[in-house]
Amino acid sequence: MFIASCFVLLFSERCRNGPQVTVSDWMNITQQNLQKATTQLENSFQLRSVVNGILAQVASNLKTSVDVTNLAFNRRMEEIREAKGKLEQQKSETTVKIQEVENTIQSLEQALMAKQGPLATCQAKIQQRKLRPGFELCRDEVDEQLAREQKNLLEIINKLEGGILQAKHCFGGLQKTLLELEDEISKKANSIYIDEVKCGTLRKSIAINMY
Repeated sequence: MFIASCFVLLFSERCRNGPQVTVSDWMNITQQNLQKATTQLENSFQLRSVVNGILAQVASNLKTSVDVTNLAFNRRMEEIREAKGKLEQQKSETTVKIQEVENTIQSLEQALMAKQGPLATCQAKIQQRKLRPGFELCRDEVDEQLAREQKNLLEIINKLEGGILQAKHCFGGLQKTLLELEDEISKKANSIYIDEVKCGTLRKSIAINMY
């Protein structure tokens, strides 16, 4: 612009004094202006090249970061799915075991009820034999056998009652475990939903312009 201004001033001055600008002067000034414009264009091209390089590097770094993050997401979701599968398998096994223990409790209770009748009969016989008169009230072999029978029945009943108590305790523990497993499975399912659906949808919207 400065050179162009000088040219205009020089041209205006010389126009007042007469047409004294030579063709050579005009060509030199014009060439200088063209050279300056060419230099500015080259500088702008170089700047554009530098900017494009920076943008390309940023895009490349961002793509690498996104790929690494996606890989981490996929690996983590696979881990959660695997853990959820193991929990579901354990839940299935626990459900089967609960049914088995419940059946065991029913069998023990039935066996316990089945022994109550014979015990009552045995004890009734013992009480009846105590009513024998005089010398007939002696401790004979029948008394001893009834005493042994009563003792055996009481031992069996005590074992059955202990087994029922232990089985019910086991049943309660299994029920608690089942609830905990269901809670953990629900949490794993929620984690998968967040990472796969919510975060996955958001990450799919990421657009990277490669330069």
